[in-house]
Amino acid sequence: MSLKRPLPHPTLASLMADGQALLGKSDEQLVTEIGFKHPNMMAYLKAGVLKLPYSMIPALASALATSPSDLLRAVLLEQAPELLAVIYDIWAPAMLSPNELTLIDAYRHLAKGRDVVPQVIDGQSIIALVVA
Repeated sequence: MSLKRPLPHPTLASLMADGQALLGKSDEQLVTEIGFKHPNMMAYLKAGVLKLPYSMIPALASALATSPSDLLRAVLLEQAPELLAVIYDIWAPAMLSPNELTLIDAYRHLAKGRDVVPQVIDGQSIIALVVA
């Protein structure tokens, strides 16, 4: 498993549904918060009929109290998966050393696609990564 081949991530619709459920927000509230003109736009987004404009990702992330990067990843996976693959190919290795890439690949392999919280135990020259 590699950073160049990202693990499956939640869809935009599931991120929106989870955020709404957690915050108790209606479609109408989200429409107002992100700046859509018509209330039925959320239904179109959830059904996949309408593509979320990239410029609205930060506003939707704020309205859902979620990570803009998670929303961007979901949108790119749905709208431009080839672009996301190119972004990973170019930026992921540039941002991390080869040893850091190895550590992250091992973490992702152990996590098996789950969003787990690592427990890092620093032992001076040894780092143990526990994924439960």
